Amino acid sequence: MFDGLRFSHWHASMGADGVLVLCVDRAGSGVNALSRSLLDELDGMLERIAIERPAAVVIHSGKASGFAVGADLKEFETYDRKGTVRDEIEHVAIGNKWYCYLCRERGLDPVQQYRELARDYRAPRQRGPFNMDARREAGFSQAELDALLEQAVNPD
Repeated sequence: MFDGLRFSHWHASMGADGVLVLCVDRAGSGVNALSRSLLDELDGMLERIAIERPAAVVIHSGKASGFAVGADLKEFETYDRKGTVRDEIEHVAIGNKWYCYLCRERGLDPVQQYRELARDYRAPRQRGPFNMDARREAGFSQAELDALLEQAVNPD
């Protein structure tokens, strides 16, 4: 399915039953903090998945510490210093677009699905403060923003 693509942070296998299994395992890190390169690779995979449509997609962590600890804040501080925040807003918009697309394709409400996944996988609560204007620019709905603030630690 991913012929010609190279991944540093993902491993993929297709079962005889047509189920695609993706394992996220961020290279050079003890945890799966979200980074631009990790999300760029996922974006490329999702484009192929949308075209080839496997029977199902299972995503799991290759890290003992769990699925994802959140964004790589040091990387985002670098974007602010370099003046590339606009690029990152566009990048976040891609991830949000695909998440919402996959939820709606399956008849799921993206906000409710996030709550269930966070609960089921014991995701840590996100810590504020949050740049709500940037999240709006990235396409987050008001319901998504409200849900973020509901569950956040130090939402200010």
